[in-house]
Amino acid sequence: FDAGKDHLFYQLARSGKYPGFFPGFTIYLLAALALLSLWKREPGEPYRPWPCLLTGLLISGSICLLGAFLWLKTPILTLPGNLRLTLAGTSLLIPGLGLLALGLRGAHLKGTVRTALLEREWIMVLGLLSFFFALLTLGPVMTIQGTPAGTGLYAWLYRFFLPLHTIRLSIRLGYMPVLLLAMLAGFGLTRLRRALPVRLRFLVWAAPILLTLEYVAFPLSYQRVDWNQTPPVYQWLQRQQGDFAILEWPTNNEGIDSKYVFWSLRHGKKEVSGVSGFFPPFTRRVVLAMSRFPAPASVTWLRRIYPLKYLIIHGDLFFKPEHRKLAASWVKQTPAGMEVVNTFGATTVYRFLPTPEPLTDWQRTFSSALARKRSTAAFTLESPANTPAAVRVILNGRHLATINHPGGRQRYRVPLAGPYPAADRCVLKLAQEPSSPSVLLVSDFQLVR
Repeated sequence: FDAGKDHLFYQLARSGKYPGFFPGFTIYLLAALALLSLWKREPGEPYRPWPCLLTGLLISGSICLLGAFLWLKTPILTLPGNLRLTLAGTSLLIPGLGLLALGLRGAHLKGTVRTALLEREWIMVLGLLSFFFALLTLGPVMTIQGTPAGTGLYAWLYRFFLPLHTIRLSIRLGYMPVLLLAMLAGFGLTRLRRALPVRLRFLVWAAPILLTLEYVAFPLSYQRVDWNQTPPVYQWLQRQQGDFAILEWPTNNEGIDSKYVFWSLRHGKKEVSGVSGFFPPFTRRVVLAMSRFPAPASVTWLRRIYPLKYLIIHGDLFFKPEHRKLAASWVKQTPAGMEVVNTFGATTVYRFLPTPEPLTDWQRTFSSALARKRSTAAFTLESPANTPAAVRVILNGRHLATINHPGGRQRYRVPLAGPYPAADRCVLKLAQEPSSPSVLLVSDFQLVR
């Protein structure tokens, strides 16, 4: 019942999720009319009262129980006699009983010469499939207003049905119940036309008119982006030399992140953030680090991302006034380890200062694509006490080499041999041997060819 915020005829749940899957009340009513017609036998159909009546009552009772769960907003119902029913179990009971009803009907027809399905049988099959796919759209864990309500059909079928592994979002299965409901509505419209007197059958044309009214959503609101009016910060960024990455904040919002990715076509620099249908673990770590910014630990963790050079804070894109005020305070009191490079209205560009870092807390993370292009790590080791030390080079948990640093300041180049992770990032660490007591500093890290 989510019609979306752009709907003109009426606005319902407005969850902002997938209002395109709302087929309209006309479709619902016609599909319900088709299902209700199952109580009436087809002409010439043999009368088998008890099996049909029993399965019909069981399915109707299960649907009423399902409605009670949703009405009371609870995953568990306790019936008299301390009988406990779950929402997940009740929802799975309905397609099971539907299969039983179809099986009983097939048993009655065994041995007959008829091969084509009657309208009644089509309605039964389409109704069962509609509910089955509607359950699948709920995903692995069913919820009631965000509260977990038990494992759904999706989680059980996922173990056995391989094609489900290729679907990134379970809601995309919503196309199936919408299609099946449309077919059910066609049968409902046929039943309605047949029930009307001949002189009134023209009224069935009201159905497409009602659908047209329900689907009115004009004017559609589009966000206009003028390519020739590039924001000043991206014009400045385009003029900066070098192949480096930037991190823009706030992020973790599809609309805002889409802008960042769009304007990256103009400035041509790498983006740490991006847009996708899911958030990889590394992206979540970036969001967590920025939520704690400007704490020193946050700056240290962000510095490990290579080749991240600039942090761009868009103060006007924060939704809450207190967040905009906090972002403005960072300009007056620059976080440690960073400097303000430029400001463009409410947008501030910070640069990570290339200060030497202690070896005990040093690591760099970078994409596998970048490692394939530049497969040699170059960095400088410095021993303030001018004493020798042994340093191990570790890539993705594999020991690559041991550097015997004689002391003082010296630059090193270490080949980073593959293989590299296909769907993750590379992590390079430098670890000092326990037998080396001196304190080492690392600076000027680069990936080179």
